[in-house]
Amino acid sequence: MKNTISVLQSGNNGDLIYSLSSAYAAHQLHNKPIDFYVGFNLRNTVPNHPSGAFCMNDVTYNYLKPLLEYQPWINKVEKHTNQEIDYNFDWFRDIGINLSSGDIRMWHWAIYPELNNSLTIPPLMTPERHLEYLDDSIIISLSKRYRNNTINYSILEPIASKCLFVGLDDEYTQFNQNFMLGIKRLHVKDALHMSEIISSCKLFIGNQSSSFSIAEQLKVPRLLEVFNQCPNVIPIGGEGYGYYTTENLKYYLTKFDLLK
Repeated sequence: MKNTISVLQSGNNGDLIYSLSSAYAAHQLHNKPIDFYVGFNLRNTVPNHPSGAFCMNDVTYNYLKPLLEYQPWINKVEKHTNQEIDYNFDWFRDIGINLSSGDIRMWHWAIYPELNNSLTIPPLMTPERHLEYLDDSIIISLSKRYRNNTINYSILEPIASKCLFVGLDDEYTQFNQNFMLGIKRLHVKDALHMSEIISSCKLFIGNQSSSFSIAEQLKVPRLLEVFNQCPNVIPIGGEGYGYYTTENLKYYLTKFDLLK
């Protein structure tokens, strides 16, 4: 009898991080640690996707691996070659699910209903290292994809000095050019470092990106810019809220005592 349970996930950053809910459920169901295998053969069907022709590549894998290995319930993280798999988390893509709506985490239950679990439980462990210099900070991460471009982030002007941006060079440049807030940027080493940043700050603001998936799976205070055309990310548990308009965003910033 094996001492571990194996799972396979070949999706991109966000898909992989959201699959941790079902991987953690498999760990609890079998009371065994997880061997997490990452596949590289799933073709990317989204034009001009940052990952290129395939959903996973070496850059993304190396970015994610430290975060996965940090989880106490994961035994090991490896690239998938021909290892035996107990749970293939790629199969939900082949059964006709509308991937443009609904919660990404629930798609896994369509093929493995025994992994249905409470999405209020954080599958990511809060990092031991707390970055005290971020205690009063607001972290912003807005990718170029999945954007509701009617949101006016200029309303952050009264609290701009507390805001820090995490993301790619072009994302940071675009945000500053659009809103002229002079927000400074934090450089991120890997996904584990990102989880330390997100778990240390006062509030995380992001769109449907891999950064938000980490915030969601940590259950930290978080605000999600919902992409109307593809609302497949849903904040569940803890202080997590989605906003569709600038007024929505302003309401939640007031709720967190950040704006009057």
